[in-house]
Amino acid sequence: TRRLRLVRRCRPFAEDVLGTEPGQELCVREFLRNLPQRVLVGVVAVVVGIQNVIYPPDLIERRRNLRVSRNERRVAEDWIDHDYLARYATGLPELREAVRDTTVASQVPGAVVQLLVRAGDRVQAGQALVHLDAQAAQQNTAASVAQAEAARTHARIAEKELARQRQLFAKQYISQAGLERAQAQYDAAQAQVRAAQAQAQAASAQSGFYVVRAPYAGVVSEVPVALGDMAAPGRPLVRMYDPRALRITATAPQALVQALAQNLGTAGQAAIELPGTGRIAIEARQIQRLPTVDSATHTMQLRADLPAGLEGAAPGMFARLWLPGAGMAAALPAVPASAVVRRAEMTVVYVLDAQNHPRLRQVRLGRTLPAAEGAAPQIEVLSGLRDGERVALDPQAAAQVR
Repeated sequence: TRRLRLVRRCRPFAEDVLGTEPGQELCVREFLRNLPQRVLVGVVAVVVGIQNVIYPPDLIERRRNLRVSRNERRVAEDWIDHDYLARYATGLPELREAVRDTTVASQVPGAVVQLLVRAGDRVQAGQALVHLDAQAAQQNTAASVAQAEAARTHARIAEKELARQRQLFAKQYISQAGLERAQAQYDAAQAQVRAAQAQAQAASAQSGFYVVRAPYAGVVSEVPVALGDMAAPGRPLVRMYDPRALRITATAPQALVQALAQNLGTAGQAAIELPGTGRIAIEARQIQRLPTVDSATHTMQLRADLPAGLEGAAPGMFARLWLPGAGMAAALPAVPASAVVRRAEMTVVYVLDAQNHPRLRQVRLGRTLPAAEGAAPQIEVLSGLRDGERVALDPQAAAQVR
């Protein structure tokens, strides 16, 4: 069988193979001599196939013809909206937050021996939340109370002694110096009583620190400790907030806030939109504008208090703040949705520099603008781009440019 297979591969030498042994050796030698060439051709074919998969011809062509477009500008409507998302997920700056959001910690070190609340529980002002191991503190308090009692006993003895010395001095049985000495001993005993009582009160107050209590009535949002954990001053034990005082914080571009500055100080109408409740009208003067500007994003913060008594409202939920635009032009650029790249928690675009090299830059996006039929959707950019900059429309092609 081997001989027949070898004959089929080496047809020019078939007669030699069937005939004599030297012919068979010649065929094998010829086959082995051509083997490296066949292997090389196969390796080249595999490499070319892999290159076509990684760098397809259409991608190479797109790299040569990199398309760019300038930032598009638009005119704002009578209402300008900004979306607000949760703050713990991670890395988004718009949020609905509580005015009073407190991290409760212990003032003294100690082991956690009892947890009285869980996340989501409603608590009253002064209610006990966590108990720490207070055995040593209780012993110190008992010792201080005993010392105060001993001081009061010595004071009573000094008082009786002073009364006898006064009677003797009235009968002229003792001198003035003896009476003054008894008076001084009585005053010293009274001072010792006051010092012992203050020490006992301090020890009692120290013992009270081992019971962590709620500073106000609210809702427990987080309990980051477990039984047996070691508490220390400054370490968070319970986090809670007041559901009766909530607000939303908007992060808006500096140019937009300055354009709306006049309307924010008037009695014009603004609105807060919550899921399931619709829009809640508020006066624009109730919106607070923080005086600081973020140097990295060039944005400012706007705050608006939510009405009290909203059912189901909690920090981090979706909300929307509507501001009166009064038909003013908003200096907000817009880019095609295809030019935006999302990597984990970052939103970036490729911006061309002076040498037409694409550079990755993080941006903050606003809402998606309604697109005409057949046109690509546009997304407004709140911060991260300047007027006149060029943005690559094909991020995949821009990523390949070196």
